[in-house]
Amino acid sequence: MPAKAATPKAKKPASAKTATHPSYSSMIKKAIKDLNEKGGSSKAAIMKYISANYKVNDKAANQVKLALRRMVAKKEVVHASTKSHGASGSFKLPAKAPAAKKPKSPKKVARQEASCTQSEESRHSQGSQESSEAQS
Repeated sequence: MPAKAATPKAKKPASAKTATHPSYSSMIKKAIKDLNEKGGSSKAAIMKYISANYKVNDKAANQVKLALRRMVAKKEVVHASTKSHGASGSFKLPAKAPAAKKPKSPKKVARQEASCTQSEESRHSQGSQESSEAQS
């Protein structure tokens, strides 16, 4: 059998489709922030905002649903109601926890204790000198 010559196949140029919009998670966060609804923003309201402000395709509704599920799991968004789960219901951005302040008072206390111990030491040393003089 004759060996076939290996002819390299011409590679098809990769169609570099880059999205003309940011990631769905960032679009969702911006939509919730801009809609600023007291009871949270529904998936339909978020989708309406995204389709009005960004160039997205027909399958965006599915992508929004999947992104909402991921974001709820990662706690990037929270449900406005405790009854809803998954990509249903209304969504809010999580409340920012106040940054824990470093306690400043212990440092001051440590300084005061240090100054007290020095003065107490000097008192004790003077008292021990007086007691040793009294004994002699």
